[in-house]
Order: sequence, then C-alpha cells, then structure tokens
Amino acid sequence: MNIGDVNPQASSAVLRALDGVALWSVERAALHLGISISTLNRLRCQGRGPKFAKLSGRILYRPSDLDAYVEASLYGSTSEYPPRAA
Repeated sequence: MNIGDVNPQASSAVLRALDGVALWSVERAALHLGISISTLNRLRCQGRGPKFAKLSGRILYRPSDLDAYVEASLYGSTSEYPPRAA
C-alpha cells in the first residue's frame, strides 16, 4: 500500500481537529513513516515513538509530530547513535 492509495474520505484516515490541524490514523501515520502498523504500535507502547493523541479511544497523529520524530532520528554517522539501554 502506498500513501497515494489512502483515500481520506473513504477510510477516515484523516480527521480534522477543531483548529483545522490534520490528525492521521495509525495506518496513515505508519505509511508516512514507512514502517508497519505493528512497529508503530510497539514504539508507542514502549514510549519510543512519535507524539500522539488519544481521542474517543482512537490513536491519532499530527503530521508535524511525525516529521519531528523523523528529524530527531537523523544521524550523520553510526558513531552518533545514542548508547543502547542495557
């Protein structure tokens, strides 16, 4: 599935908050990040994923938070990686 395959009206993948900011479903957010839904769910449960909102039981993501997560994950070399937790 590609990002272009998601029809926001048909799949409810994109919602609008009161201030007009787009909120994306887990499925749409995973497509945007290029990772599986299960990986995104795991990262969220471990507290290592992008910021999210939980509204009426639904997990939703702002595109700006997904982009900020990617920016925070950029490295110039492997020596810049943070140390692994034991």
